[in-house]
Amino acid sequence: MRCCPVLLLTLLLACGDKDEPTDDTASSTGAGDDGGDDGGDDGGDDGGDDGGDDGGDDGGSGDDTGDTTEVDPVEGDYVFAHFRTFHEAATTDNEVEGIQDSFNADGTGTSNIYADDGTLREAVPFTHEADDDGTVERVSTLANGDEFEMTGLFSADRQHVAWIDHEAGGSGDNIGLGFGFKESTGALDFEGDYRAVMINNAKGSAAFKLSTLGLMSAGDGTGTLTSKGGETYDLTYEGEDGGYITLAYEAAARTVVFDGVVESEGATFFLLDTDPEDDVTAVAFGVKASSGASMASLSGDYHLAALHNDASGTPWSLRGTASFDGSGSFSLDEEVVAGSGAGGHFGGSYSVEDDGSVTLTYDDGTEEAAGMMSPDGEVVVLVDHSGEGEDADLLSLVVLIKG
Repeated sequence: MRCCPVLLLTLLLACGDKDEPTDDTASSTGAGDDGGDDGGDDGGDDGGDDGGDDGGDDGGSGDDTGDTTEVDPVEGDYVFAHFRTFHEAATTDNEVEGIQDSFNADGTGTSNIYADDGTLREAVPFTHEADDDGTVERVSTLANGDEFEMTGLFSADRQHVAWIDHEAGGSGDNIGLGFGFKESTGALDFEGDYRAVMINNAKGSAAFKLSTLGLMSAGDGTGTLTSKGGETYDLTYEGEDGGYITLAYEAAARTVVFDGVVESEGATFFLLDTDPEDDVTAVAFGVKASSGASMASLSGDYHLAALHNDASGTPWSLRGTASFDGSGSFSLDEEVVAGSGAGGHFGGSYSVEDDGSVTLTYDDGTEEAAGMMSPDGEVVVLVDHSGEGEDADLLSLVVLIKG
């Protein structure tokens, strides 16, 4: 594993008192309609060859002992960025972390956690266990002996993962959301148009903000960055093997720096602000734009992870599943993992543009979610909101991972 990974950025973008290229956007109240569809039981008919219910010589139900199929453990090295708030622990502090995980086949692993100055804060051992629904439960043992739980929502090919964290015993003091992927071993692949959703706040403030940004990379170390408000800035970037990247641009006579990681095929990335000298805590999750996408491109069942915030700064996290029928209808089911919020079942319609832009419209008409899907349809990043334009209240950051 590298010892200098997830790097540092000064994603000064969407913080109101900074000169960044993003607009301030207030968080709003509301439970946010972004859960998932848990799917139904497959059920089964245990009748014998002649259709008998009771078994016997002619075939029957036999003994139902349940599915004993073993689930292969997660293996390999992963990187991800994580935003965590401690509001429920009677503090307004939030933090971002860059994390490298090594998963061993025997159900053990090590997590290298990097502090907000980019240095290795600690190496934490953990245990992990995979379930047949695509989730992974892991329990880390901290230096003081405390245990910390995280639930990983993995894609079917285990390339991408969203993390929801909560303390053992369900205290909910730590509420967080992370996104990442299997660590690349090749050269940086970063060329084309990208979109990202970002969560950030001023240090010492409980309420966080949500925004969007666009990136265009020419593939030669240059490109442009476009803020939610439409301002465009020239940028430069440098990369390293493993997909590590540093981007920089000039804004208001100041150099703004992003550091992050791009996954192996260049389809998804994350960026995070770990500069201890500024007053911003921020993380962005992004995907590459598509060509020729349609509603049929967004189809099937997805894991859902979401981080909500109301106007008072009260956060909560949810997990669930989302189901898309490939022709414009979706359904979601969500449950609260940590914090004081509400889940539920929701439905509505969706649209997909040629470039992979996605819009969900809820049946009650009060909210929408807008964002972008990756070209292969494996990852969707969204900002859930009510209202339009400058009057929009952004409610939550949502990550969908195809199961």
